[in-house]
Amino acid sequence: MGMDADMERIRDLVNEPRTQQFLLKDRSVWQQLCSSLDVIEDTDLAIDAFTRDAAESGEGRERGQEDSGAEYLKAYGVLQALYLQQDAIRHACESLDVNLDLDAYARSQEAREIRNASAGHPTKRHQRGTYHGIVRISLTARGFTLHTYTDDGQVTAKYIDMQELVAGQAGEVESILARIIETLEQRAEEHRRAFVSTKPASAFSDSFWYPVRKVVEGTQGGEPESGSAGLDFIDEALKKFCGMLADRDIEVETYPGIRYALDQLVYPLGWLRRFYSGEDLDREQAYINARFVQDALKELADMAQELDNDYAAGA
Repeated sequence: MGMDADMERIRDLVNEPRTQQFLLKDRSVWQQLCSSLDVIEDTDLAIDAFTRDAAESGEGRERGQEDSGAEYLKAYGVLQALYLQQDAIRHACESLDVNLDLDAYARSQEAREIRNASAGHPTKRHQRGTYHGIVRISLTARGFTLHTYTDDGQVTAKYIDMQELVAGQAGEVESILARIIETLEQRAEEHRRAFVSTKPASAFSDSFWYPVRKVVEGTQGGEPESGSAGLDFIDEALKKFCGMLADRDIEVETYPGIRYALDQLVYPLGWLRRFYSGEDLDREQAYINARFVQDALKELADMAQELDNDYAAGA
């Protein structure tokens, strides 16, 4: 997969309702992740623009004095973009609790060191006792010569091939993103396997619908005792359903459709309780509420079946 496909896959995985709900429990973690994913993609756009511009400009053309400012801006910009992309990847891994030794990626670390020396802190690096500068006449779309001076009087010159830096980091970023995807997919699969046998849809088995029909029939002259018992059966089934979601480490709020359906059932079920307890309530209104409950439960059962189908996929 390329960068675009990798990032799309990561976004799909983190936006899976259960994973997203877990991440949203800590808003700072969620915001860090969103910022990191955006910056990974944004810096890739900047790096890609630099690469295209270099290819269009030609690699060896001499620069006039009037071009130096633009070339410095491009060099500083791409080095900073490489650095920002590394930080974004590190912070994405941190927010997702993906343990990768990012310091082990040598090409990216080389780019980071060159950025620090030439565009980050060139004038005085205390921890190294070194001072750096880009040789202006060497600066082209391809790269530049970096002079380094040390406190003990040593002077070195190193040619920095920015195209190689970009290509080196791109290869490692692709590998890192693949590892992130692999980790997230593995977690999702482990969870699915652990809970595939827990089926929330079983709360709405065939036997469930008989007492539901009794609730409706009771509003049209049927036995009120059967209608009242049907409400008890519905209450137990809903508790069972929510409990099975909890067993899967799923909260009701994880799926807005489920939360909405449950909320919509509260009033009509309460109203029907009053009706079957003997309050003098309108029978036609009771029928309307009972039919609403029946339809809402069918929608809830369909959503439960969709959840079960998702867990069974690939089993």
